[in-house]
Amino acid sequence: PHLHRIDAADAGGRHGWDHPAARAVSRPRDSCRASPPGRSDQTQQRQHRLYDGDVSAAGLAAGVCVSAGLAAWLIAASWLSIIDLRTRTLPTRIIWSTAAAVGVLLTAAALLAGRAEGIYGAALGALACSAPLAVVHFAHPPSMGFGDVRFAVLNGMLCGWWHWALALAALAASFLAASPDAVWTMTRRGTRASRPLGPYLALGTAGAVGWAAVSRGVVPV
Repeated sequence: PHLHRIDAADAGGRHGWDHPAARAVSRPRDSCRASPPGRSDQTQQRQHRLYDGDVSAAGLAAGVCVSAGLAAWLIAASWLSIIDLRTRTLPTRIIWSTAAAVGVLLTAAALLAGRAEGIYGAALGALACSAPLAVVHFAHPPSMGFGDVRFAVLNGMLCGWWHWALALAALAASFLAASPDAVWTMTRRGTRASRPLGPYLALGTAGAVGWAAVSRGVVPV
């Protein structure tokens, strides 16, 4: 027997285009391939998991950068406090080298976490924390050394990662902590007596930064 191939024209001519044979022949081949149910959903879920993993990795790296900056500041602040107690000086090279390291680490954390306000806050915090001390220094240099002004720049930059206003809170806490010692010294030695301010600047900053890190996280959202 001869096999006769039915094409779309034959099917349409014999039975009309509404006949099932005509519809079956004229249907595109790709349309017959039904995608497995749930494949698009599975693809989207896989993409979401990959995106979440990238975000988590970036957030973890940002946290590592901030933690490294905190460790660098803690080491430098402890060292500066000891030097200030012994010699009444705050070495410039220690302050600026630490400020450079902390600035680089905070910038890297801001880029990784997509948190540009951290960079702006650090700059504003450095200005807000050092400006009052600079005013006192230039108004009456014997009462405020410029090393304290430089140290305030470093402290304010670190505090500004969370918010520039935290730098003012740290400065206020520093003077509050120094008040009992200052009153005691002036009572015993007179109003011209002085005490190193560096350790109290470090203490106030440590308290403010510790509170911010616990309450808002190392990388605030």
